[in-house]
Amino acid sequence: MLMSLLVAGLVAVGAVAIIDLLLTVAVIRRLREHSDLLRQTMNSGFSASVVAPVGTEIGAFTATTTTGATIGDGDVASGTVVAFLSAGCEPCRTRLPQFVAYAKNADLRAVAVMMDGDRDDPRFQEMLSALESVGEVIVEEFGKPVWQAFRVQGTPAFVATGNGRIVSTDLPGAPDPVLA
Repeated sequence: MLMSLLVAGLVAVGAVAIIDLLLTVAVIRRLREHSDLLRQTMNSGFSASVVAPVGTEIGAFTATTTTGATIGDGDVASGTVVAFLSAGCEPCRTRLPQFVAYAKNADLRAVAVMMDGDRDDPRFQEMLSALESVGEVIVEEFGKPVWQAFRVQGTPAFVATGNGRIVSTDLPGAPDPVLA
């Protein structure tokens, strides 16, 4: 009787070990497939950038700043750094001081495009105030003309312009952005 219980227990442990081995092999196979798919995606020119690539021509747009001035694509064609930010975006708030410091010290025109949001939100007001201290600010819904002109897909995004084209897609010396 004892011997048959030991044999049954040994068979059960062996069966569990075999099932575990089969599941492990299946997971490894799936991870290899996943790695191959990622490698193919990365080799196909996929980019995690949230703006158009360097060299892209700036699209046409006209917008009104918070002071009532009108800005168009011709006004930001050269020597301008444009920031695309949202008050509800934690990475945007983290990078805001970097942009403000850069805009104060750079020999470039600074324009900020804020995603329209709850204007009574203290975070919105703080960001707006900080941005207005260093340049012109456009408050516009995501996907509207200015966002489209630079092909912005997310925030934070920073663009430097030259000759009507994008010449840089980040703040010089700043760490890589975290996509929101």
